[in-house]
Amino acid sequence: MFLISGFVCISFSVSMFFILRLLSNIYPIGILGAGGEESLNYFAFKYTLFPVTLLIIGVLLVLTQLFLSIREKKSRNFQK
Repeated sequence: MFLISGFVCISFSVSMFFILRLLSNIYPIGILGAGGEESLNYFAFKYTLFPVTLLIIGVLLVLTQLFLSIREKKSRNFQK
């Protein structure tokens, strides 16, 4: 179950990064500099916080599933 949840989290994170990248190219954010020049920033850090967190959670869930399956196999071999 951890494996499926992990892959779902990772796929949602990747799709959010894709949508964020797509929308940031369509609607870039203009930042006014100190000298009066306007520079384009494609996305702020606060928009990447949730996809990065979701990606970390997904990787942790996949690693937990792998760790538990290896531990179960070792305990089976030990009981025989």
